This record gives sequence, structure tokens and C-alpha cells, in this order.
Amino acid sequence: MIYTPNKLNPLHFALSFGNIEASQLLFDQFWEQKSDNNFTSLHAALLGDLHKIVDIIHEKSGKQQEIITKFGNSALIFAAQSNSSYLNNYISTITLQNLQGATALHISVKNGHFQQILLKEARIQDNNGFSALHYAAQINNEMAICNLVDKEGDLVNMKGDTALVIACKYQQPYNLLLNQTMIKNNLGQFALLIAIQNKFPITALLEEKSLRGRLQETPLMVAAQCANKQAVNMLISEQKKLRDINGCAASMYALQNGHYTIFKQIFKEEADLSLCFRCSSICLELKCEQTILDLINRTRRKLEQQLLE
Repeated sequence: MIYTPNKLNPLHFALSFGNIEASQLLFDQFWEQKSDNNFTSLHAALLGDLHKIVDIIHEKSGKQQEIITKFGNSALIFAAQSNSSYLNNYISTITLQNLQGATALHISVKNGHFQQILLKEARIQDNNGFSALHYAAQINNEMAICNLVDKEGDLVNMKGDTALVIACKYQQPYNLLLNQTMIKNNLGQFALLIAIQNKFPITALLEEKSLRGRLQETPLMVAAQCANKQAVNMLISEQKKLRDINGCAASMYALQNGHYTIFKQIFKEEADLSLCFRCSSICLELKCEQTILDLINRTRRKLEQQLLE
């Protein structure tokens, strides 16, 4: 009898890949065997969504329905992964979590599916604090988001991320998650900052423009740092005079990262003598273009002249 290194038998492979012809040929010889990790023929048939084989196994023995793999995966979890119509057969294990803390609802949503029957146990979070809604936001599983946003919208993962922040991180549509604005994660980040960093549309997130990051950096500063010109244009009028915890202005963020066009745009709006001196120091340290240093010096002289008048 030939086994693969991880001790899956030929029937397991045929079933998992949905090969009905090969599965029928191999069934009688292998159907009762489990792998070293307790992976059964029923698990494989559910994964391959082979209804005919699942029915045969149910008729022959009900024991395989109760077997859980060494990774904590139940028949329900495998059914959820393939969006099988057999979910209801194993619903008694709906609260079961595998070794990663995932339930059948997590697995279903992560694979782009959604079944109402799994909503009976929403709000369970896996080992990373991810709820099903978080996974739905990650891949824009719109059906799942619509059904979960009211049930799990207040949950955050271990990093403090809401589903809205996760959607922004993965550059997925977030309009269904806008009831989660004004919430910072453990790093002091919020959806608007993440969207700016990823150069993702921010119009719907401007409610958060008054928030600041951990170092009191404003959204404009982050926009300057990553050369997000569109965000700069939207934020500059209100935030050009603000400073972070170290007294840095948005133009300094642009200058330190070599974004000279953005620097020029912001600098002319927020320049004062103190900023001129600090920007000059940055230019000398980073050996910036001479034209930038000339601009700073001209602005400084102009401001000094205004003080004398």
C-alpha cells in the first residue's frame, strides 16, 4: 500500500481535488483510512464537494462525522471551506475552533463564501483577534460584510485594527464599514492614515482628519511623507500650520523623504523663521538639491525683512 510522505492515501487526493472517477475506483480500498493527522475520506470529500461520495460515507458510517483533525478542523470546517450544501449536517460543531482559533464562519468567509446558517455563532475571534468580518473586509466579501457589520462591527484584532482599517490596508472597498471611523489601533493609526499611506481614496474618511497619530502627526504630514499629492491638496488648507510632538511641520516630512515638489507646495503655505532654519539644517544634512536650499534661504530673508519693516 503506497502512501505519500504526509500519509495521505490516493483516495484523499482524488476526493480533495474533486476527481469523481478516481474516487470511485479507489473508494472501497481506502475509504476507512485516516492520515496521521486524522484527515478522513469524509473531510476530503467535503473539501472536493463530492456530494455522491459524502452520501455514501454517511450511509456506511456516522463515525467520520465526529472526527476532528489534529489541527482542530472538523467536518463542518471542511464543508465551510468548499461552501458545501452539507453545512447543516454538522452544525452541532459550529462553535468549534481549530488550532488557529478559526471557526467554520471564519473559514467560509476567508474563502469568499457566506452562509446564513453560520451566523448563529458570530463574534468569535481567532488567535490573532480576527473576526469573520475582519476576513471579509480583507478580501471584500461583500455578502459577508453586509451580514456581519452590525454583529461584529465593534470588534478589533490583536493589533487594534477594525475591519475598516483592515480594508484600507488591503486597499479594498470600505463604504460598508464607515460606522467604524474615529478608532485608532495599537500604533495610533486610523483608517484615514492607512488610506493615505496606500494612496487609496480618502474622501469618505475625511471625518477622521482631526485625528493624529502616536507622534501627533497629522494626516497632512503622512500625505507629505508618502508623496500623496491628492491627499495633500485636500488637507493643506486646514492643516498647514500644525506641528507634531517634535515641532515638525508637514513640509519637513516631505523634505526628509526627498519629495521636493510636495515640499515646495507645503513650505510656501506654512513657512516661518523657525521652520526655515530647521529645513536648512535638514537640507545640509541630507545634501538636498541646491534649488531647495536656495528657496528656503530666500524665504528666510523675506521673513526677516518683514520683521524689520
